[in-house]
Amino acid sequence: MIKGQFIITTTLLLIFGYKSMQAQHCTESMAQEYIENTDMKIMFRNGGDMFWDGNSSAQYSVPHVYGQPQTNTIFAGGVWMGAYDDGGNLRLAAQTYRSSGNDYWAGPLDPTTGLPITNSCTNFDQIWKVKRWAIEQHIADINDNGVVDGPTDLSLLKWPGRGNPHFAAQMGFNLPDQDLAPFYDANGDGVYTPLHGDYPVFEHGNPNAIAEEILWSVFNDNGNLHTQTNGMNLMVEVQQTAYVFNCGNDPLLDKTLFVKHKVINKNALVLRDYYYGIWTDFDLGCSVDDYVGTIPAKNTIYAYNADNNDDNPCGVAGTTGYGSNPPVQAVTILNHSLEHSIYHTNSNSSPTGDPQATLSYYYLLEGKFPNGTPLTTGGDGYDPANPNAVVTNHIFPDNPNDPSGWSMATAGLAGLDQRVLGSIYKDSLMPGESFMVDLAYSYHHDPDSNHLQNVNLLYQQVDLVQQYYDNNFVLTGCATPTYCTANCVYPGDANNNGIANDFDILEMGLNYNNTASTRTIVGDRWMPHTPPTPATNAYVDANGDATVDLLDMATNTTNFNSTHALYTGAAEGANTIGTDLFFERYYPTTPILPGTDTIVDLNRYAILDVYFGEALQQINNVLGVTYRIDYDETVFDLQTTGTFGTLGTILNNGWLDDDGAAVYSRALYETGKVHYVATRLDQTNYTGGGTMGRLLLRVKPTAPISANVMSTQICFEDFKAIRADGSTISIGGQCGTILYRDTNFVSNSVQRVTAYTPAVEIYPNPSTHYINVDLGGEQAKNIQLFNVLGELVEQVENVSGVTQFAKNNLAKGMYTIAIQFENGMRSSHKVIFN
Repeated sequence: MIKGQFIITTTLLLIFGYKSMQAQHCTESMAQEYIENTDMKIMFRNGGDMFWDGNSSAQYSVPHVYGQPQTNTIFAGGVWMGAYDDGGNLRLAAQTYRSSGNDYWAGPLDPTTGLPITNSCTNFDQIWKVKRWAIEQHIADINDNGVVDGPTDLSLLKWPGRGNPHFAAQMGFNLPDQDLAPFYDANGDGVYTPLHGDYPVFEHGNPNAIAEEILWSVFNDNGNLHTQTNGMNLMVEVQQTAYVFNCGNDPLLDKTLFVKHKVINKNALVLRDYYYGIWTDFDLGCSVDDYVGTIPAKNTIYAYNADNNDDNPCGVAGTTGYGSNPPVQAVTILNHSLEHSIYHTNSNSSPTGDPQATLSYYYLLEGKFPNGTPLTTGGDGYDPANPNAVVTNHIFPDNPNDPSGWSMATAGLAGLDQRVLGSIYKDSLMPGESFMVDLAYSYHHDPDSNHLQNVNLLYQQVDLVQQYYDNNFVLTGCATPTYCTANCVYPGDANNNGIANDFDILEMGLNYNNTASTRTIVGDRWMPHTPPTPATNAYVDANGDATVDLLDMATNTTNFNSTHALYTGAAEGANTIGTDLFFERYYPTTPILPGTDTIVDLNRYAILDVYFGEALQQINNVLGVTYRIDYDETVFDLQTTGTFGTLGTILNNGWLDDDGAAVYSRALYETGKVHYVATRLDQTNYTGGGTMGRLLLRVKPTAPISANVMSTQICFEDFKAIRADGSTISIGGQCGTILYRDTNFVSNSVQRVTAYTPAVEIYPNPSTHYINVDLGGEQAKNIQLFNVLGELVEQVENVSGVTQFAKNNLAKGMYTIAIQFENGMRSSHKVIFN
């Protein structure tokens, strides 16, 4: 081993130490995305961890059956790596449950500096996903006449392949000029141009590397300080590709997940004695009775049940067991030797427990226990007091069916609650060098075999998994399902306009409890389904189970913002200025609570009540409403949990259920946006007005500041209200203004500034000939007059005093006067011309 034997100049060490410190500003990655086929549904994340939801739920469901309780084989997984630089410094990154922090952040690194590319930890905090049906539609389009002349699925236009000319328009930021997501380059020009016939693949350059679904993301270890391990940054980038197949006649392949990690050293230093580790917390159904083992000759780690009954119900709340004859779950390294396998237990005090120091993580990568004690054969592998103990590289390497072998079964090691690490060794990772790791996560189960017989099945089948890979996935005889090609149903797109969103919930509300014919495939997977015959209500019956109900609304949530070729990007709602949707600041009376000051300090809170109509301006005959709230994400963090005794953001049924009617409501959050929809489920209208919920917003410590009080607006966008007959109600919305400050510039001692909407007199109203708008002593940037369709009829700029709007040739009816004041506030008023 080469530790501390090389000398590096002080200058170079300082330079790269400084660069690493410069990079320490990225925030935690929050992106997550499912990959699925007919038999599996598995969650990926973009912070070096995978297979769980970041809270407390496993998300490695196999076999996955729609509508049935989810059973998982793995609770969580993570990427570990460690190495020494030529100065003898240990550099290490590892991820487990993020309970202590993070060692990885989203985005690529600059190949010259090793620093995160500007804004990349925010821009790249997402996971790109493409599906076989979208790729096949694209290939069919170009094959019919050599030209891509049909609609192209947005997932192909968004794919971050090098040089993608559509990327910035679709994603809102530019791609760095480097190799990122893999693609088939039809004309060999090195640039991903989907409209010239290029398409995503899981193996760069291979036109046949098409899977049922492909995920791609990129993360690095140089975005901030390593708070999970406290290790020094390696300055590596990891490009992660995951893919699954769908062969109805190959259950082994259909229950195998493939993962590719392309590790790139973006450091100017050589990384010596480099280890890559794949960490797995197997929870095979019920987690209290799991054993683990290794097949060193097959580079495989696996989990099996301690007995033939994987308890169901399980003693762990919220966990479903596999019952009798439980399966085996394996992890296989496909393109390298498994140098070591080791376990650590769920303990902070045991010498075999969780690693507590940076070096402890590296010891585990070396196949030692966290305190540096070597793994030895027999028992639990930890025997430091025995001078005759035989050091070994792999835990429990014998088949548990062998009574004389070393396995957890023969050693009777129940209740360890172990996590397993498999590692690959590479003597050095040079600057700029890429290191590819291919993994297979395979599920092995014969329903007529017991828990140990299924281990024998693993020994047989893992060779087949390796053959898939070695044969470049030439899947002779694979019965790949065909998909609908015309008038297809995409689960959740109830109005069949190419996107699943809040407007589809309104459509479902109009048809709630209606019936349809059962679809061939019942479920929520976003793919083109053949509509049943007859096709009545086929689109609103999102999951295809023959009834329009809450399960269909849940399906829309699952597929929210998913698109297909019919999507044009056209707005479905209105953005008319009006007084039907508005915000009102809420000020708690107790000083300790947040949001008590009109001017909000950095890192403090603003609380806003969200109104849809009010007592004096009711909304008549409403079935449902949807709107989007936009706020400046550089200024605010939306708080979904409470603080200081104040509830977090809550948007609910509001007044739509004041008469006791059943109402479905939903709020979905993304950075800078809140998507809200609510609909009554009895197809009856209701009249009312008032709050629909409350927003809790924290002004970020990093919000843009100056020596003055700053202002920012929160606005309603893309809104729509409907009646039970499906007709649209004309409504308008207005923005709210929030003032904030940095107390380093604006002292707390300044007199409180109240952001107010100036009083306005409007008379006569209703009127036959003209209407006067009296601003009193106020100034307005403009006054606008809108008709009931939201069309601008007249506008006056730079206004003071009294402004008169004449009826002239205007049609009779209701109009909206919108006023933009000099102080940034807005007001709107309903007027009527007789």
